[in-house]
Amino acid sequence: MHVIRSIAVAAFVVAVIADPAPSTYISAPVGKGHACGGNHLPVSTCEYGLVCKHKTTGPLIAGAPGICTARTVGKGESCGGNILNPPECESGLTCKLSVSHPDTGGVCVATSKIVGLGEHCGGFIANPNECKKGLHCKVGKIPDLGGICVA
Repeated sequence: MHVIRSIAVAAFVVAVIADPAPSTYISAPVGKGHACGGNHLPVSTCEYGLVCKHKTTGPLIAGAPGICTARTVGKGESCGGNILNPPECESGLTCKLSVSHPDTGGVCVATSKIVGLGEHCGGFIANPNECKKGLHCKVGKIPDLGGICVA
């Protein structure tokens, strides 16, 4: 009886391990504009040079597929995220991630500009100007408005 039980357990373990071949989990790479990623089988991957971009606005649904797009993206486009080869922002832009959902990616925004003596700096805005090395931003009575770079 013990031998039969051992054989039955071994057969069950082999059946579980011998799940469908890995090739059934991933489809052939898809092109620009096609659905990719997501929490479904088979998972679609993007062709070389493309990335799977997931939406960053509206209802954010975990496991939802994205769309294959160019790897480098511009201002206002989605970037980053917890995906294979996430889209990167063009030069001069920074990926601003969602505070509440950083894994879903973010949006490309202008990188802070470095300014010199006497120029406007700081303030309560996205990517405020920063003073050059050796200078600091002297703010006025209302800090949210920023200030002027001084030595």
